[in-house]
Amino acid sequence: MSRYRVVSLAMLAARVLAAGALAACSNNSSSMPAAPTVTVAGEYAGPVTDSVAGQQSGDIGLAQHGSNVGGAMTLTAGASSSVESVTLSLSGTSFTGSGVMDVNGSACTFAITGTYANNALTATYTGVSGCTRTGSWALSQTCTGVAAGWKRRPEGVVPAC
Repeated sequence: MSRYRVVSLAMLAARVLAAGALAACSNNSSSMPAAPTVTVAGEYAGPVTDSVAGQQSGDIGLAQHGSNVGGAMTLTAGASSSVESVTLSLSGTSFTGSGVMDVNGSACTFAITGTYANNALTATYTGVSGCTRTGSWALSQTCTGVAAGWKRRPEGVVPAC
């Protein structure tokens, strides 16, 4: 058998296997997150205004898988800082989600709503359990994370982390 024919058969076999794998994946769409319309993975920093803590600086690193986004936000006011865990769900350029942080030894859970535009996250939050505080963020993207494979943002828009 010629080398050309062996290479052609190997390429054909690889295509058949790949098509079968894709078909198998498409039959169980419930395990795959929806493809996002934007990629927000990366780091953001900016002002946070809180009804109890007042003006703070926020810095958050976000990871993304499909429309699911999560990370940890460090809030700093003067010499004190705290960390809030954040989970978000994207729908277009809007997001909803929750955050949780330790407030005086108890968990405070927040409901978060916001938007992503011009490489910035703006959001409002309200305490729903363990506290009654409210506030807002306006965080600008400082660098991009590893973008989702199907929706990679061109380099140069925001530098890579």
